[in-house]
Amino acid sequence: MAVRLQPVPLILTALAFLSIIPRSSAQPPHSALTLKDALGLTVKNSSMVLQAEQAVYGAEAKASESRSPLYPQMNVQSSYARLGPISSFSLDIPPMPPVTMKFGNENSYNVGISLQHSLFNWGRTQTGIEMGELGVRISETALATTQTAAAYQVIQAFYGILLSHESLRVFDQTIQALQTRKAMMKRRYESGLMSNFDLLTMDVQIAGIEGRKLEIETSLRKLEILFNKLTGRPLDMPVALAGQIEEQSYAFNTDSLLHAALESRGELRQAALQEDLARRQADMARTADKPNIAVNASYLLRNGLFPNLDALRGTWNASIVLAYPAFDGFRTSAQVDQAEVNVRVTELRRAELEQSVAMDVRQAIVDLQSNKQRIQIEKVRLEQAKEALEIATERHAGGFLSTIDLLDSQMSYQNAHLGYLQAITNHILAKYAIDRVTGKKFL
Repeated sequence: MAVRLQPVPLILTALAFLSIIPRSSAQPPHSALTLKDALGLTVKNSSMVLQAEQAVYGAEAKASESRSPLYPQMNVQSSYARLGPISSFSLDIPPMPPVTMKFGNENSYNVGISLQHSLFNWGRTQTGIEMGELGVRISETALATTQTAAAYQVIQAFYGILLSHESLRVFDQTIQALQTRKAMMKRRYESGLMSNFDLLTMDVQIAGIEGRKLEIETSLRKLEILFNKLTGRPLDMPVALAGQIEEQSYAFNTDSLLHAALESRGELRQAALQEDLARRQADMARTADKPNIAVNASYLLRNGLFPNLDALRGTWNASIVLAYPAFDGFRTSAQVDQAEVNVRVTELRRAELEQSVAMDVRQAIVDLQSNKQRIQIEKVRLEQAKEALEIATERHAGGFLSTIDLLDSQMSYQNAHLGYLQAITNHILAKYAIDRVTGKKFL
């Protein structure tokens, strides 16, 4: 005689359904960091950003150095020398006493000050100042680019952590649902209405899910360590974030994004400045064989001068010097050739970079559109998997479906839920990728 399986009480079935319905994210603690908080910490504490800031300070110091030829150069020097033997001769003319005369002084003292100032150097001073200012602007642009790169890394880690927490919630919901069904199946097994095979199959499935959960927990801990490093926090500090994985809509225009990228992308601004700097270096090289006019002046206080060798007396001199490098072995022409090659290289590099930026923007747009479509696909898949799971649960409760088929439905629903969360996260990160490739500041 065939054995008819007893239906599961309605209340237990309802509890099983409730356990698999996605729950809204819990409210974050008051100490949780928002994305804006995380970005602020990154700009303030990131080692990458701090190094770039120091580079700006160094460039400012070098720019100050480039202005030093505008002012006279002053040197103060002093010396002491002990000389010997000193040449001398004696006069002995009676009735006068003998006289000894020395042609020097054993103790020689002198102290002096000298001034040098360039009156004309064919524009090299001004060119050097302009190069120093360009160096500052290049460093500032590099700092902004570094801040954007560090901020984007934090954004990726931030949403990676949120996705990990949401994924762990899905695994917990699945395990809870399977544990609830296992309890019902165990009662049926004890009543002789089910074989031990179904319970063992359920245990294997739960163990497999717990293994996948452990992998996510491991990845989460690594992401938290990375997040703390990027934000300058202690590596072992607990990470609590305020944010959600939820669908967002974005409107954009391809031409506007391309224009914004060409205008605002830090790498392009830096390449343009490097090109300008190369031109200044070429201008500087062309002046190497041009005449220079300088003025020199000095004042020296020393002893050892006749007629009183021990007295300190002052001497001075002033001069205007014209220097013209008539022949330098073709060094200047070679340096000019090198500088002009460097200009052409920077021009080619900038043109290539413009193409790369345009490519980055178009690829980011493709990713954004693809991820948007993926969200719709995963949403339909999730709805279908949920409906299939509900049907499978009812049929399994009535004894019309095997445990293996029920577990397949449960895993399909879990994977669809995870895929939906991943698609939303990818879509959010794709939007931030567009911001990054168009040079938009995150703060």
